[in-house]
Amino acid sequence: MSVDLVSQKNIQLTDLFPRPQVMSDKRKGKALTDRLVEYQFIINKALEAGASFKARQYEKFDGIVGESACQVRAVKIAEIASKNLIDVDNLISRLETAKERVDFAMSHEQKKAIEKNEQSLNELITERKLNVPLSDDELYAIQCFILGQASEIVVQKENDVEYMPSLPRKLDNSSPNRILPVDSPIAKRFAADLVAASKTRVSNASVEYVQNLAAVSGDDSLVQALSHPIDHKAHNTHLSCLPAFYSMKVLLQKAQNDNIPILVRVKFLEQEAADRYKVTGEKSLLYKPSDVTGSYELAVPTADDLEKPVCVFEGAAVCAEADWNITSDDYKITDAILGFVADHSQYPGKYPELEKIEDPEFIARKAMANEKGFSAANPSKLFFQHVYPGTAKPAELGLA
Repeated sequence: MSVDLVSQKNIQLTDLFPRPQVMSDKRKGKALTDRLVEYQFIINKALEAGASFKARQYEKFDGIVGESACQVRAVKIAEIASKNLIDVDNLISRLETAKERVDFAMSHEQKKAIEKNEQSLNELITERKLNVPLSDDELYAIQCFILGQASEIVVQKENDVEYMPSLPRKLDNSSPNRILPVDSPIAKRFAADLVAASKTRVSNASVEYVQNLAAVSGDDSLVQALSHPIDHKAHNTHLSCLPAFYSMKVLLQKAQNDNIPILVRVKFLEQEAADRYKVTGEKSLLYKPSDVTGSYELAVPTADDLEKPVCVFEGAAVCAEADWNITSDDYKITDAILGFVADHSQYPGKYPELEKIEDPEFIARKAMANEKGFSAANPSKLFFQHVYPGTAKPAELGLA
């Protein structure tokens, strides 16, 4: 996307600032240049995001928000990558220009001159042409990258053997301090505010994305089911949330229409106690959209598949690898996914009145999950734990 087209959106890198009031308040001295240091930090984060996107490290854009909608980021980031909706070289060039100007402004003599005058950060950035125009997709990706850096999925190991305390994995184990470099001059409070604001904004943008997909689907029932997001308060944020089942329906159709592969990564578990599962093996399967069947089908991987962004569906099966077989004439992988999501809580937190869905398809999908092994009560085939953007690794597809 050209700079001209980006600038028409009127989105700026300064939109990432967690507290807009900070931009307009007039300051003088160190109180002003400290805010410029924070902006310098945001530019550096955006540059890291650009470099990671260019290197096809899409898993770093696993923006865990905490609203049970990781599948939205998986599909949207994969779409952005597969359709080249971000001109990464152009983005990096814009950011590097701003970085050079900010670094110059923070040089000793320039910094002294800036600190003499009372002005707002907005005025300073405008005067010195420090802002960076962004597209919606660029802003979304940068915020997902920041959230990905803040998040940590803990892997428990004993003597090089992995264990899980439960089938559901706590994904929102985020620490804002993780986004800060060692000996960073940035206050931990600013990092916490940046992560919290990014969660709220990404959740809002994710809802808008799903609702737009529903609108173009031509399915009035989906439009209605996704028309009323709830406001979920968690971790000092307000998260906009849609029912997981109906969101997944439109997202799977979007992924299929855009020819985005699905990579299923499964770990086989042996239950040793109520809160202890031993990982005994793992396997990956690649699914691609088929023009013949109009659905996703298990594919024989090729070297070309390593170049494509994928949606990774990661999960576990409580069974021995030798006894595991997910292929069936009775269901497709998308049926397994929708069945699991129907059995799963539709929203984060406790909203029992919203979990009572009388839709016949929803009820049938939920029953299928329990019968075929895709539910918490019966996790013998696959219990999905997380969905995120990524790329397939040669070894897991037998191409090493």
